[in-house]
Amino acid sequence: MGIVNSRMARHWHKNVVLAATAGLLSPFPALAQTTAAPLVNGADQAGPVAEGEAKEIVVTGSLLRNSGFDAPSPITVIDSEAINRVSATDISEVINQIPSVRASLRPTSSTNLPALAGGNFIDLRGLGFQRTQILIDGRRYVPTTSTGGVSISSVPQALIGGIDVITGGASATYGSDAVAGVVNLRIDDRLEGIQGEVQGGISNYGDYRNFLVSTAAGARTSDGSLRAVVGLEWSQNDGIEYLGDRPWAADGPGVINNPSYSAANPSTAQPRLLLVNGGIRTTNVSYGGVISAVRRSGAGGTGNGGLVNLQFLSDGTVAPFNSANIGGDGTNEIAYSVGAVPVDRKSAFGRIVYEASSAFKLTAEASYSDVESKFRGIASAPPNQHVIQRNNVFIPTAIRNILDQPNPSYSRA
Repeated sequence: MGIVNSRMARHWHKNVVLAATAGLLSPFPALAQTTAAPLVNGADQAGPVAEGEAKEIVVTGSLLRNSGFDAPSPITVIDSEAINRVSATDISEVINQIPSVRASLRPTSSTNLPALAGGNFIDLRGLGFQRTQILIDGRRYVPTTSTGGVSISSVPQALIGGIDVITGGASATYGSDAVAGVVNLRIDDRLEGIQGEVQGGISNYGDYRNFLVSTAAGARTSDGSLRAVVGLEWSQNDGIEYLGDRPWAADGPGVINNPSYSAANPSTAQPRLLLVNGGIRTTNVSYGGVISAVRRSGAGGTGNGGLVNLQFLSDGTVAPFNSANIGGDGTNEIAYSVGAVPVDRKSAFGRIVYEASSAFKLTAEASYSDVESKFRGIASAPPNQHVIQRNNVFIPTAIRNILDQPNPSYSRA
């Protein structure tokens, strides 16, 4: 007897990334736009620049150190004030609020994707995270998955000074993996002192408990030629183990095929799918198990002896299984789904910059990311379906009487 049942499984997903980069910058001509000072009553109010006053020009790889209105491509600029105003426990929640971002891959939506569990991947224009390039100060970052994806949460957000997003024309500059666009994180490598944040929360249903501790520190020499910054972050989320804790999920909503729809006559007013707000059940899985097939030994014998589509009840007896999609005996698949994967994440990032002159600059970076997540597996196909031998002492009497019939001969089912 093949029994389709659920089982518990745990999955741990851990990424440890360590990267170091060093670069030597040669003098290149820099182009900058200048804006004339406003005129008041016909007089130029802009005064001369004081002698010795420092003027800084910052150029990132995505040319995004501006308001976004003067660039040739559509740009969204998120500064540190906007990041602090959102007060998100993850930097991806800030970026996901942009209309051009599809929040498709995060712990609440990757519950059945072990390779991506616990990560936050940016998906611009809904083209897939593989078509969105993640940069750190204009440079590519070390992938956190085997497919080249970069979890945006691998950088401590206390160290992020701003975010720049290009949603068009980026592939001509950055390659095919930037077809959807580019997300550039700007590290505040001129930070002096210590800054950080601590926050936590819990849902109205007593789950989804989370906290975030993020801190950053920076220092530099008196002449500014040598500066260093480091960021540390620890984030934890208990997740949502069962969606059935929510009233809407406990009712069993979902989408089913419309029996009145005709593929031969699609011009009818009937839709192909129906959205049902409750009562949907699985057609081949029960809480105690359903006999899905019978295996025989030896030659001869036909039929299944009435075993197929018998279900095991909680008291150990058997009964016919009602496989109706609405109101049947199957399980409420939505209620027993994972709402959010539990995540325990630790990350660190450090940078040292030595700038001897405008023509010589040496940079070294190191990063570390450790992500652990766990969730239940879903029994769907062999070997997750169980085979019960006929001599099993726990087989109910009704099933044993069928197996003991001389014809056909069963060895196992």
